[in-house]
Amino acid sequence: MHKLIMKQILIISLLLSTAFLACTPKTGEQLGSSDPFRKGAPAPGPAPKIELGDYDQFQLDNGLKVIVVENHKLPRVSFQVFVDAPEVVEGELAGFIETAGALLTKGTTTRTKSQIDEAVDYMGASLTSSGSGLFASCLSKHSDGLLSLMSDVLLHPSFPQDEFDKMKKQTISGLVAAKSNPDAIAQNVGSVLNFGKNHPYGVIQTEASTEKITIDVCKAYYQTYFRPNISYLIVVGDVKPDAAREMAKKYFGNWESREIQGRRRTIGCSRYLSGRSEARHSGCNSSQGDERRAGRVFRQPPDEQSPGGQGFHLWVHLHPQQRPPGRIFPCPG
Repeated sequence: MHKLIMKQILIISLLLSTAFLACTPKTGEQLGSSDPFRKGAPAPGPAPKIELGDYDQFQLDNGLKVIVVENHKLPRVSFQVFVDAPEVVEGELAGFIETAGALLTKGTTTRTKSQIDEAVDYMGASLTSSGSGLFASCLSKHSDGLLSLMSDVLLHPSFPQDEFDKMKKQTISGLVAAKSNPDAIAQNVGSVLNFGKNHPYGVIQTEASTEKITIDVCKAYYQTYFRPNISYLIVVGDVKPDAAREMAKKYFGNWESREIQGRRRTIGCSRYLSGRSEARHSGCNSSQGDERRAGRVFRQPPDEQSPGGQGFHLWVHLHPQQRPPGRIFPCPG
């Protein structure tokens, strides 16, 4: 009886296997590859429409552009100051822009880092800074208090040396740890392959480049490019446009504007790759239009001089045919 059952199971299995093989396509023709619609990629659909919400936009006398988006669902509001600075090839100083931005919240001329942190915690708010500006958010009832703090951080940073040294150590420690992180390695390799080493997005920060960053370089970047005439203030949340206008004037109206020379610039501490000579100076003579950058000054070629013929520019890791005007940092003092 047992043998009979096993025989029946075997027969049924063979029949099912045969049926399955018979239903399986064996050739490209059976797969339908000869159908006309398979000979080419499908046509793209219509481009999605970007629906922008209602917003108000105005500009202060100092050139700061303000965008206000009302959203009264929650009693919260966010403020972002975005500095639209030209792209920079940081070269041997890779990482100095983010370092300069991060230092803004490390102390002002009237507040220490701990006092800034305590004020933010008291309001239950958030305040962060980067190389492209600041971002803050809070309950709408604390808007004035947070904007007062944000304005102080933006307009009166002190760049404390102890916080700068601490940040460099933390950054170097993180870079060392990233060497064994597959995601970080893949990101670095992808940046170089996608953009190239001569592109602002392709420069990789290392321990060596971090060690070369000085606080004077960070100050110079801030003093040159954190200007209202190339910046935006974006206000989103529980706020009225008229109130936002008054707050913008009150807290950012005294932000001093300055003309930003050139369209695309570079700064760094690398060799001048055009084959021209390099002029190094230990001092800086502002009356002659000299510019100091990370301890080295590169004289601008005569055929590329800025108006007045007294500019100094620095080329960093750029092919001779791709060199834009160098990024100029005014002489401190």
